[in-house]
Amino acid sequence: MSNTEGEIASQANLNVHVAPIIKSLAPKIDGVQGQQIIISCQISGRPKPEIIFLKDKKDVTTLEDKSRFNIEYDEQTGEVRLIISNAKEEDQGKYTIRAKNAAQTVEEQTNVIVSAQLSFTEQLQDIDVISGQNITLTCRCQ
Repeated sequence: MSNTEGEIASQANLNVHVAPIIKSLAPKIDGVQGQQIIISCQISGRPKPEIIFLKDKKDVTTLEDKSRFNIEYDEQTGEVRLIISNAKEEDQGKYTIRAKNAAQTVEEQTNVIVSAQLSFTEQLQDIDVISGQNITLTCRCQ
């Protein structure tokens, strides 16, 4: 701006905040005891959202067994992964992904089902049979 007395200028930055968006989260994730379970999704937003994973409404980073839970974030793709190592039956439940920034807080949920690996408690046994006879083969698994 100017007049006969001089000229002045002013500048300001405009920061546009974009609410987080959570995409590509499966509604159900199956896992097996003793193996790794991965919960992954894509998260975008500006500024970069703070990401929290909750298991049955508790932050996974505060769980008693928290060392088995690892959160990875790829800044280029926006992919976020919760990796659960050595899955246990108690890892089964509802998981919530919360993304929060200055614009908004959003949440999405998935259910994790943990199955036990099958194992034989009693294996099949070799048996001899005469042609035409009926036999019963027995095994047990858990």
